[in-house]
Amino acid sequence: MNVLIIGGTRFLGRHLVNELLAGGHSVTLFNAGAHPQNAPADVEQVHGKRERDLARLGERSWDAVVDTCGFLPKQLETSTRYLLGKAAQYVFISSVSALDLTKESANEQTPTLPMPNGASRSEMIPETHGPLKALCEGVVTSAFRNHALIVRPGLIVGPYDPTDRFTYWPARVARGGTVLAPVDPGYFVQFIDFAI
Repeated sequence: MNVLIIGGTRFLGRHLVNELLAGGHSVTLFNAGAHPQNAPADVEQVHGKRERDLARLGERSWDAVVDTCGFLPKQLETSTRYLLGKAAQYVFISSVSALDLTKESANEQTPTLPMPNGASRSEMIPETHGPLKALCEGVVTSAFRNHALIVRPGLIVGPYDPTDRFTYWPARVARGGTVLAPVDPGYFVQFIDFAI
């Protein structure tokens, strides 16, 4: 496969690149160029901002595009418009935060969160992260229809994670003793080990 990754050099994208290369696929990265040293030397990188520089990709086509860093609907409107007809599949890495998680158990039919009244669609703040991801999903599915794949991960953890959102948990458990857990130990948890 010939794959375009939007992002690709920070965390999840680095793992995607390595898995694709290990599978014998061809990879092109489009990103702002903030972490160019994190990409393998034999991977083509095209630097620019998606809002104005996608034309730097030229008139090439891809079997799939994987968007790891879309947060605002305007960003997705730009990239889907440019890539429609140039990419056979659009994979958007969304977030489980797009769902209304006040329900006891969430699945693909769980409603997504609406934007709070008066909230901006052009700036992400913690309160609008999930609703904005939901709007981005809508942009991708409207443009690519049956050729859109929406991935809604929870916490993604592992090497290169710059956030420390998760590592404090295993570090605390490793110390031993009684540990406060947020939910019933029998609560459903789904683990995903990503491999291509």
